[in-house]
Amino acid sequence: MDFLENIKGDIKLDSADLKDVANKLIDKFSDGISWLSNKKTHQSIAVDDYIQSIQKSDLDPQTKAVLIYNAKRDIKRWANNAQICEKAINKLLISAKPDEVEEDWAELYREYSGAISTEDAQEIWAIILAQECNEPGSMPKDLHFFNTGPIS
Repeated sequence: MDFLENIKGDIKLDSADLKDVANKLIDKFSDGISWLSNKKTHQSIAVDDYIQSIQKSDLDPQTKAVLIYNAKRDIKRWANNAQICEKAINKLLISAKPDEVEEDWAELYREYSGAISTEDAQEIWAIILAQECNEPGSMPKDLHFFNTGPIS
């Protein structure tokens, strides 16, 4: 069972409506992160498997190094997004509409929030995500204004 399915199964909310809203948030923001089960697992399984396949390839050493670096960076970003998504669930209203969040806003959000790994900064980004899900269109698209970490 993957990370987001674990979250869905573990959501303990008083209202079936709120649980449905939380599941919609997970579905909307799960691109590229649904296969993660936790930080240790994605590092030990996904990265290791991918790195081994790169190392065994016939690619030149420089290309191999770039691919390995990018894989580690991308998986870390996906893990950060998954952690923020999990934090945002507790901030959703029953009336939230995560499925109505515009795709361009969601993509920009994933891009910026992927660089956020500290607990306090992730809380800020979870609030931003929950607010946009609670009231689609309420948060600006220039998310760089909220940037609390480096963008790669």
